[in-house]
Amino acid sequence: CSGGKAVQATTASGRGSSQAPAVPITTAPVVQKSVPLTIEGIGTVIAASTVAVHSQITGELTSVNFVEGDEVQQGQVIVTLDKRPYEAAVNQAQATLDRDLAQAANARAQAVRYQDLLTRGIATHEQVDQMVANAAALDATVGADRANVDSAKVQLDYCTIRAPLTGKTGLLQVHPGNLVRAADTGAIVIINKITPV
Repeated sequence: CSGGKAVQATTASGRGSSQAPAVPITTAPVVQKSVPLTIEGIGTVIAASTVAVHSQITGELTSVNFVEGDEVQQGQVIVTLDKRPYEAAVNQAQATLDRDLAQAANARAQAVRYQDLLTRGIATHEQVDQMVANAAALDATVGADRANVDSAKVQLDYCTIRAPLTGKTGLLQVHPGNLVRAADTGAIVIINKITPV
């Protein structure tokens, strides 16, 4: 340098002259609330549970109580089959039970009478044993008849098909008027439980 002095311009505060402008800010009260959380990704969505609805008996499909794609509730009637043959089977089994109940009651009464005759010396031990055996056999027959009535009622109950779970129905594979068989491999409808997926 040639002996001159370098002079720096300063402001009253001693800093450079260029200052950034002030940034405005806003405030809001603090609140607690749920906010959406969105996560994006590529994947395959599968149902939590899937049920293929089949018939357990053979019969004509008489009604469908849902529309394809409907949300059905567990226990809701979705399909009915022709009940008439199964109602007749229940009535027949009940009539057989009633007949055998009457015969069993008569056989027990005869066994009691023959016991009385045995004490008087009119009937033989063999006759009494035969009457007691007849009464026991008819009691066993009544037990089998009760089981047949219960079985016929179960078959009748199978005529009403209910949704086994809550979910969305798929494509209806069998329409009213068609014959449904217990051995059919194809399902009547598939129900998907999509909540949660």
